[in-house]
Amino acid sequence: MEGFALLLVAFLALAIGSILGYLARRTIAKAQLGSIEAKIEKLLADARAESQNIILAAREKAAKAVEESKKEEKERVLQFARNEEKLLKREEMVDRHIFEYEKKEEIRFKKKVPKKYLTPNTKKAISTVMIIFTLLFIFYFGYQLKLLFSSPHVDILSPKKTVFSREEFIELVGKTDKETIITVNGEKIIPDKNSIFKTKVPLPEVVNKVIIEVTGANGRKTVLIKYYERKN
Repeated sequence: MEGFALLLVAFLALAIGSILGYLARRTIAKAQLGSIEAKIEKLLADARAESQNIILAAREKAAKAVEESKKEEKERVLQFARNEEKLLKREEMVDRHIFEYEKKEEIRFKKKVPKKYLTPNTKKAISTVMIIFTLLFIFYFGYQLKLLFSSPHVDILSPKKTVFSREEFIELVGKTDKETIITVNGEKIIPDKNSIFKTKVPLPEVVNKVIIEVTGANGRKTVLIKYYERKN
């Protein structure tokens, strides 16, 4: 009986010890878990703080860059305005110098020319000469424009007839303007010093088409098409 009581006491002591050990281990585990969670929270807080610092630093750099860019743009605008002002001042100075020079030349001319030559009749004659000179200049300028925009002129001097009996070749003779390029049926012909060109044209068919193309120095072209018949 005493042995059973001792066994029961030992079993109870073992059970109580196991329970106390489990509770102790659980308490320790909770304490360690809380410590780990605290460390994690601290790491997350530090990471968030570092991210905020990086973002704030990036914003400050961006704002500083924008501000510097605005300052540089403003400085460029001011420099451009200063350069433009200098240029205008130089132009005004050049205009003033030109005006003063023309004024001096006019005074010098008036001093050189006696007043007796500057009578109304003399002034009228000078005006007439100036008008004639202006008209001649306009006429010459118009003539040059006509040459520039007009096509070259071409005249066929020979042959006069267009129907031949048994000729296998005919001699084509023509006259055109100076400084022109001449082709007959695609073949380049060189004119002489009087702008007269000559070439042999074959008549292989009953009706033969001859294309004379003349290109002037201004790039404009004149195309002349002639038909020559050969009767067998």
